Amino acid sequence: MGAGPVPNNTNVAFWCTFYPRIGLEDTAMRKNLFIVSLDEFNHSVLRRVENYEELEIRPVLSMEETVESDTLSFNELLDKAKRQLREFEGRIDGIMGWWDFPTTCLMPALCQEFGLPSNSLKSVLQCEHKYWARLVQAEAAPDCVPGFCPVDPFADDPRSQVTLEFPFWLKPIKGMSSHLAFRIDSEEGFNEAIGEIRERIGRLGDPFAEALQRVDLPPEIAAAGGNLCIAEEVISGRQCTVEGYVYQGKVYIYAVIDTNKKPYYSYQYPSTLPEQVIERLHNATNQVMKYIEYNNATFNIEFFWDEQSDDLRILELNPRLSQSHADIFAMVFGVPNFQIMVDLALGREPHWLNREGPARCATKFFVTRSGDALVTEVPDAETVRAIEAKYPHTDINLRVEAGTVLSELPLQEAHGHELAEVFVGGDDPQEVLRRFEAVLEELPFRFETSPHDKESSASAQ
Repeated sequence: MGAGPVPNNTNVAFWCTFYPRIGLEDTAMRKNLFIVSLDEFNHSVLRRVENYEELEIRPVLSMEETVESDTLSFNELLDKAKRQLREFEGRIDGIMGWWDFPTTCLMPALCQEFGLPSNSLKSVLQCEHKYWARLVQAEAAPDCVPGFCPVDPFADDPRSQVTLEFPFWLKPIKGMSSHLAFRIDSEEGFNEAIGEIRERIGRLGDPFAEALQRVDLPPEIAAAGGNLCIAEEVISGRQCTVEGYVYQGKVYIYAVIDTNKKPYYSYQYPSTLPEQVIERLHNATNQVMKYIEYNNATFNIEFFWDEQSDDLRILELNPRLSQSHADIFAMVFGVPNFQIMVDLALGREPHWLNREGPARCATKFFVTRSGDALVTEVPDAETVRAIEAKYPHTDINLRVEAGTVLSELPLQEAHGHELAEVFVGGDDPQEVLRRFEAVLEELPFRFETSPHDKESSASAQ
């Protein structure tokens, strides 16, 4: 069950078959860190944390079962993960993961089962459930919450439940990556959105309802189930993300990152927001995280700041770190933010601030293409390595391959179909931007769109 050393050399030898760098003499000294929904790209980032050689990374469940599956059952996934962990005869030193639901909810449930430090499942669900999250945010930081109301998409007249004027957003209370999120500008648009939501909301709503049944819920949340929607006031301004963690009840904020829409869609650290706005971000974050009794886990909160009205509004609260920012932090702080998650999973106090990396600032750029197309050519591995070597502090992660149909990519964001992510570090934002534009010129992508227009170049948006 996770206590005591590896019991015999036969079992050690079995695990060495899959982890050949383990020696029989030092296996028991390593920390067995189990990752829910382990993927190779983020594993490569994880390898850059301090003292990685002292860890044995072991998968629990697969990406195909949790992130990519069209049909999910939270209860079945949890039972399977428990079986996998119980079958392991060594110590279970920590459990962690960086993907959205169901991974975010599986981690605290598993940690509770095996007596490991973690957040509570209730606190995670208060973040994941968009309507419940708004209710607690309205109590903890009322000045930062836009107008909202619950909407039952299966009601006879769901439109009558909306208390907001056009335009507004309509979203499932459990979604990810803009999944089934609609900006509603008219009655016709509302009806079309409701029709699509009714057809597809159950993919996440049904397993989410299973997770909700595992905690004590307020009556209005319990009655609604997992297939509820929320209508929210449209908010705008300068978008940013607060990254932080809670350790033994104390909230720590280690970064504010800007989300830029122009000249390219990107995430930039450090933030260029005014200091007084950053202070308000810190205050609102502290109020919310303490109110929901979040503990021993990472988080990020997305905000909008309206420069004209000076309003600060919470977009959403995520009970996990942002894996999208990992390379940014590695460039500026010397290690990725996964370092914090590792420390917390192993019951250690993170020591993050005052770290120094090779770059003073860093940005994640998205190389995207709008519209559907068949990808016919992408940069090969040798080309990618040559570009990274040519431009300092540059990492390229391809998101497509030859033969990919862009419209079939899962969980795409509103800013376009992602072809690649390019992380660039430098001394200042201007240098970073120039370096990215030089990299973009050297990335060969080709597409087939129609018999009359077979090739076009990628664009960054």
